[in-house]
This record gives sequence, structure tokens and C-alpha cells, in this order.
Amino acid sequence: MLEFDRDTYPGTLVDRDNQTMGFPDTQRNVDDIRYPQNPPVESYNKNLLDLNTAGQGTLTMQTTVGTNLNALPNDLVNGLCLPFDGRSAPWVISTRVMGPVNYLNQRSQGFGILFGPDYNNYVRMSFGVESTGQPAQFRFLREFNGGVASIGSWANLANQGSVGTVDLFIFGDPGTASSKPATASTAALSSKSITRSRSPARITSASSPSRARAVLWRRTTVRQVA
Repeated sequence: MLEFDRDTYPGTLVDRDNQTMGFPDTQRNVDDIRYPQNPPVESYNKNLLDLNTAGQGTLTMQTTVGTNLNALPNDLVNGLCLPFDGRSAPWVISTRVMGPVNYLNQRSQGFGILFGPDYNNYVRMSFGVESTGQPAQFRFLREFNGGVASIGSWANLANQGSVGTVDLFIFGDPGTASSKPATASTAALSSKSITRSRSPARITSASSPSRARAVLWRRTTVRQVA
């Protein structure tokens, strides 16, 4: 579990003020995959990352234009990675993002979490805009050897201008070699929440360690489930 109310993660990537964030690597993009043994360069820009340890702590992220979908250039920057071994027990990856989220209004704008070894093999739970002029939606997809497929139907989120937080989850089970998504949102002026889940996706390599990429806000969790 990464808590952003502290700067106590030696040896990990730093933000624009050289504070450690807890993420040791990025999901290497097409310009940075040649030398994975070296620290990330083309897929990492610390000037777009800002850790604020006050209160509960936040990690503010900006990014350049880029994506990791195979149909596009695979030029994502600041896809922060937290490696873990997911072979022994069920696990969950989660993150919380501050609302409101109605600023998402251009194609490919969004945020999300991923699980997988590289930009051609992963599952992703995200909230973002597919086409300019359309509202942002929840989407669960997988990419296997460069082929992208959506899992289940996309889901809308009402009143995006009043949402207080958005939580994203990926639940994994090495016993069944599958993963499932879930989402939750809380209105800024209400304690009500909305939770959605959809069909499982197959994990392509459950027998080997893989990487999670979690994006944005207060707490990023990768934990085993008893």
C-alpha cells in the first residue's frame, strides 16, 4: 500500500520536488522499452508529478498526449508501476481519484489502473473519454499481444460535476487466472455511492510475476485477499 501523506520510499521515482513516491518504475513506452534494465527516461517526466504530503496526502499527475493502446503510438508518459508477485493468493489493485471529473471532455483524457507486464499485455480499468464531445465512461479492457478488446459494456457516471471521489478496482485470482473490475463514486454533497462490476478477463500469464500500474490520488493499494 502506498500512502501519499509521506515521503519515505527510498530508491523509488521522485516528483518535481524530488520527493519519493513509492513507484519504482513506469510502464515503459515504445521509446523506452529498449533498455528496461536502466531507469525510465522517455516514459517518465517528474515535472508533471507533484506529491503533497499535507493531510491525507495527494499525488497530482499531468501527462503529455499519449496512450498505451496498440492502435495508437504506445507513447504513454508517467504510467507509474508497482511490481508485485500475484501468483500465491487473490489480490486487489485499487486507487482513489479526487472529483469532480467533468473536466474530462477530450478524446483519450482519463485515468485508470492496469495490471500486466508491458504495454502490449495487460488488463485496464479506466474512466475516460472515447470521443470528443461524449461524456467520460467506465471501461474495462484487455490487450493481449497487441490486440485490444473491451470486456463487458461501458458504464456511465451521472452528475460528473458533483462527484467527490472515484474509486477503481481490479480483483485478481491466480487460481482461476482471471480478473474482475469494480468502481465506486461518492457525490460531493452526499454519502451515497455507486458500484459497478463486470465480466472477468483472463490474465495472460498467471504463473509469473507481473506489474500493476495505479494512477492518481491519496492511496494506491496492491494487497492480497485472504
